[in-house]
Amino acid sequence: MKKFRRIWFVLVTAATLCFGGYQVFKYIKEDSSGPVISCSQETIQVSIEDEESVLLKGVTAKDKKDGDVTDSILIEKLSGLYDGNKRTVTYAAFDSDNHISKTEREVIYEDYTSPRFGLSGSLRFRAGENVNIDQIVSAQDCIDGNISNKVKIVMDTTINNRVTGIYDIVYEVTNSAGDNAKLPVQVEIYDNNRNEVDINLSQYLVYYEGEAINYKSYLKSIKSGTIESYFEGVESADGQNGTISKNSVTVQSQVNENEPGVYPVYFYYENYGTIYTQGTEVMYVVVQ
Repeated sequence: MKKFRRIWFVLVTAATLCFGGYQVFKYIKEDSSGPVISCSQETIQVSIEDEESVLLKGVTAKDKKDGDVTDSILIEKLSGLYDGNKRTVTYAAFDSDNHISKTEREVIYEDYTSPRFGLSGSLRFRAGENVNIDQIVSAQDCIDGNISNKVKIVMDTTINNRVTGIYDIVYEVTNSAGDNAKLPVQVEIYDNNRNEVDINLSQYLVYYEGEAINYKSYLKSIKSGTIESYFEGVESADGQNGTISKNSVTVQSQVNENEPGVYPVYFYYENYGTIYTQGTEVMYVVVQ
């Protein structure tokens, strides 16, 4: 009986050692780590026109068990913009055991510009007129395209279209990269009893691009009631060339081309004919 017990003890001990050894071997054999992701450059410069796949340039992944797993690399996310034109891209790669590894690098957009606004109409309204400041604004973004539906209007004082005066408002828009653009302008409600004509412009907002702006080139027409007369060099809807001299308009600019900001440019028209008429219009210039 004692001999049998000794044999049984030896067998149990051997089995335990074998099982333990197998578990150690299995643990060593198993792949417990994810792939190693490498970037040939810490920073990559791209164009906003580039496909997202360009962000994968120079990125590889190797796994201890599976070898080259570069094909598994995904762009997990892009951060918001910082320093004007930079973002952080996060890459993820995985192996056959579903181990995931991640790494990051900086992306610099060579040609990025913040969202830009457009104004298709005047910000001056006769008392009692519909103040359609939400309908004349648009916004275009180099990443998202048309984002006019994201424009918000911020104002400290509600505009009363029956009370003449100047009202400060700010147009705001944010793109998908988190870049927030603002356009501070003024809305004027003026007395509709004045003998004032409308000066129509082809644009009411322009961006300074480094070259002198010919403001009178934006003059389109003079409108009095239902009668619209066009300036010289401008073709009317029926194909007739305009006859009003642009010299009848005086331009006063407050633009400082060396200082970023939003500046008003004033157009003044006077006609000393049988009935004296005059008009005022405002264009805004953005210097970035």
